[in-house]
Amino acid sequence: MEKKYYIKINDMKVEVSEEIFTEYMRAQWREENQDRRSKKRNCSLEAMNEQGKEIASVSFTEDKINDIFLYKELQNALLQLNKREQTIIGYKFYANYTEREIATKLNISHQAVNKRLNTILKKLKVFLKNGLPKDL
Repeated sequence: MEKKYYIKINDMKVEVSEEIFTEYMRAQWREENQDRRSKKRNCSLEAMNEQGKEIASVSFTEDKINDIFLYKELQNALLQLNKREQTIIGYKFYANYTEREIATKLNISHQAVNKRLNTILKKLKVFLKNGLPKDL
């Protein structure tokens, strides 16, 4: 018994030869295979969102990258400070000491701490704005 092949044309089934059926269906099969493959490999943001995976937005990622670069620049700028300046910055921003606590710790006046902090911050601002000195 010979197998019969049909294709649909204008909502009508038309009997065709195996060769015509194969050629007619080849494009559809190819498209279906491509769809299956692309679903397996689909790494687009839209596809990941559809799958319920949270993806950081591009702007969020750019912000994080900018933060990393700024952090690196700040680290390099802090390394250019002398030990005393690094100590004051460390107490103020890392240990969260008040200016009075820093003054007591370093055995200097509160006003001296305030003045030195302002000087150090101006120095850091210059480093970050203009880049580190070329001779360093």
